[in-house]
Amino acid sequence: MKKTLAVIALAGSLGLMGAVPAMAADGYPAPKPSGTVSDGTVGRDQSFTFSGQGFGPSEQVTITVYQGRGNGNGAGALQTYQVTADANGAFTYSLKIGKPGAYTVKATGASGQTASAFVNVKGPAAAQGTVSNGTVAPGKTFVFSSVDGGFTPGETIQVTATLTGTPQAIGGSFSGGASMAVPAKIILPLAPLTFTTTADASGNFAIPLDLPAEGTYILTAEGLTSGKTVTSSVTVDAAAAGSGTGLANTGGTAGGTATSGTGLANTGADTSLVLWSLVGAGALAAGVTSVVVVRRRAKADTSA
Repeated sequence: MKKTLAVIALAGSLGLMGAVPAMAADGYPAPKPSGTVSDGTVGRDQSFTFSGQGFGPSEQVTITVYQGRGNGNGAGALQTYQVTADANGAFTYSLKIGKPGAYTVKATGASGQTASAFVNVKGPAAAQGTVSNGTVAPGKTFVFSSVDGGFTPGETIQVTATLTGTPQAIGGSFSGGASMAVPAKIILPLAPLTFTTTADASGNFAIPLDLPAEGTYILTAEGLTSGKTVTSSVTVDAAAAGSGTGLANTGGTAGGTATSGTGLANTGADTSLVLWSLVGAGALAAGVTSVVVVRRRAKADTSA
C-alpha cells in the first residue's frame, strides 16, 4: 500500500513539473525576447546593427522593417530578412535604410515571440538654392535652381512652394456708429503648391515658377531617390510690377493721380477755361472788325 501511494505521489509531481513555465538554467523563468539597435539615429544608407536575444536555440527569426514608430503589426513592411538565432537564442544583423524618417525594426521568431526597436534615419542637411529674382509680381515667372549638385541624375525632384506670410493689409473704415478699421481685402491662406522637375546630368535642376498670390514663400526641392533637399525663398508683391509712363500731374483738380514718367507738363489750368478764352478772343476780334467796316462805309457815304 505504501509503495502504491509513493508511485501516485511521484506521478503527480511529474505532472506538476510539466505545467511549470520554461525555466532558465539558473532556475528563473526564461526572459522574453528583446531587440536593440547599435545607433538610434543614423544617416541615409548608413549601416547599423539590429540585435535580438531571448529566442530559442537555432530558432528561425524574421526581421521586418516598418515605416513609423509602432509595434510593427500593421501593413507596410518595407524590408524583410531571415536570420537564425545562435545556441543562446541571440542574433545580430546589419541593416541600412535609404529614405529619411522614423522606422520600427521587428524580429519575429518561429515560436511567435517578438522583439522590436526603433531607429530614426536623417537626411542630408538642406542646401541653399537660388532664385533668379527675390521679389516678383503675381504671375511673373522666375527660376528656382540648385548649383552644388547632389541629386541623382535623372531622378524626379518634388518642388513645394509654401506661403509663410502675406503683405500687411491696408486698413479702411465705415460709418454708422463707431468707426472700425477693416482690411481692404481678406487674404486666405493657400495650400502648398507642388511642382515636379528632373535632375540634370550634373545633379542639379532649374525650374521656372510663377506664383499667383502675394506673400513670402519658402521653396523646397526634394529628390525622391537621393533624399537631397534644397531650399530658398521668394516674395510675391504687386508693387514689383513697376510704374508706367504718362503725363506728370503737377496740380490740377484735387483727387487726381500722380504718375511718373516723361511728357507734357500739366500746369493745372482748366481746359474749359482755356476753350472759353479762345472763343472770347475770337468774338472780340470779330467785333473789332465789324466796327472798322461800319466806320469806313460811313465815311464813304459822307464823301459822296
